Amino acid sequence: MFNTKSAKFESASSQYLSIAHEDQSGLDFSNDFSVSFWFKFTTGDDCYIRFFDKFDSLFGWHIYYNYTGGHHTFYLRVGNGSGSAGHSVYPASITNGEWAHIQLSWDQSARRLYGWKNGVAMSTDPDRGGGEYLVGGSVDLNIGYYDGATPVNIFNGLMDEVCIWNDFRTSGEAAAEYNSGDGVYYNGDEAGLKAYWRMEDDFLDTTANDNDLTNHSCAFSDDVPFGAPPSADFIPKIYILLLILTLIL
Repeated sequence: MFNTKSAKFESASSQYLSIAHEDQSGLDFSNDFSVSFWFKFTTGDDCYIRFFDKFDSLFGWHIYYNYTGGHHTFYLRVGNGSGSAGHSVYPASITNGEWAHIQLSWDQSARRLYGWKNGVAMSTDPDRGGGEYLVGGSVDLNIGYYDGATPVNIFNGLMDEVCIWNDFRTSGEAAAEYNSGDGVYYNGDEAGLKAYWRMEDDFLDTTANDNDLTNHSCAFSDDVPFGAPPSADFIPKIYILLLILTLIL
């Protein structure tokens, strides 16, 4: 199994992915959950990006990123039907043009967000625990886009190997999935895995939940974070080398 493609988003063209609420299964959480994905920014300007949006201001959740004044922040906002609260984690850096692996895990009982970038824990805001708990709502899921009256907060870059889980993913699982930059592949039947989009020339979910995405003009890129296949002449060279070694021995 190779990772050969990633999804390409262009903010100027309002490109994004979505799944209607009535078509999704298992993505309305009222408990612990986690999201993990690889991404690369193709713009280095100050930005406010909505990566995942399943939120209607009172119910559900969304994940967004802000870079202002040299400070990087990932936010999770959750709603419980009567109010909402934002929770923050802070990666030391996000470099334009470089792939990064992100895992964000929500602890419902503590009402706190934890995050890891490339397997390393992000710092947390000690004052942002508590507050509202999460109650799922009848809301569509948008990826790379905020579906308001006017499209805003649109992602500009690449995204790959997106997973949504219905449990709290630990620091060990974050490190294992990053795998020293080599990444991992899932079968789609792992415990707690509710959606897994590989972005391999399609936007199909490989889990039994069939959370297939609708494409709104996103393209595919050959630029991937890990697992690219060998070059076209690599395999013939290997066979030649093995033949030579066989003759010598």
